[in-house]
Amino acid sequence: MSRLGGLITDTIHPKTRMGTVCLSVSDLAQSVTFYKHIVGLNVNQYQGSTACLGAGGTDTLLQLTELTESPSQHMQHNHNGLYHFALLVPTRRQLAHVVNRLIKNHADIQGYSDHLVSEAVYFNDPDGNGIEICWDRPREQWRDENGSIRMSTYPLALDTLMAEACSGHVSSKAIHHNTTIGHIHIHVDDLDTAEDFYCDVLGFELVLRGGTSAAFVSAGGYHHHIGLNTWGGAGVMTTPQGSAGLQWYTVYLPHHRALSDVTHRIKASGNHLSERKEGLLALDPSGNGVMLSIPSP
Repeated sequence: MSRLGGLITDTIHPKTRMGTVCLSVSDLAQSVTFYKHIVGLNVNQYQGSTACLGAGGTDTLLQLTELTESPSQHMQHNHNGLYHFALLVPTRRQLAHVVNRLIKNHADIQGYSDHLVSEAVYFNDPDGNGIEICWDRPREQWRDENGSIRMSTYPLALDTLMAEACSGHVSSKAIHHNTTIGHIHIHVDDLDTAEDFYCDVLGFELVLRGGTSAAFVSAGGYHHHIGLNTWGGAGVMTTPQGSAGLQWYTVYLPHHRALSDVTHRIKASGNHLSERKEGLLALDPSGNGVMLSIPSP
């Protein structure tokens, strides 16, 4: 259960999952080339200043919109906004092939991590937007003897991972068609305020609090759907207009009743919702866009 103004309210539906991430980019053609040839996504639609990319189906994982006001401006650091978004591949072997492709294409790899619940590689797109590609270990391995999720950061065993790339046939040109958005990790200006919004208003459950600078929340017992941090500094400003970075990310509710429950809590808390073609847009207390929607059949 979560709290809203001291009252106990329902948590968000356990089948809630993450959806499309919308980014502003400085050069659309350059970004599409990067995400297609380096990451391995497919271009579902490319029209004007917008491109939609996926993993082989009709679902859009990434929506890219080209900046028009100041297209030379890269992602602004020390502001609220994107830390990284995570593309979740279904197996360790798939992760190994993605890493192999990144290395061969000289991607800007930032690091490799073993988080106990998952293994991950981190790198940046041409505008400095953070990307994580990861795979999840089986759920039965996530929790300790007390039932708490064990999540930490250790060096990834890169030698054993890359051995996976040498076994079995996996396409080197495309990411696996079952790839999804696993989670989003964002910078916020105040962790307590952000946690109140994501847990008490939206209804996510707090999984882990990393001291006074990070928190991880989820639905349905997942290790985390959303990461929150103040690593850019407490009280940082909202990302300036005309900067590359996060426009919004999508939270998919499984049906209209679940969506209605969340929107009711948002309105009851005094937060505003804007109707868009992609869904209902809310802003968290740090100005990060949260698109609430129901996935297409």
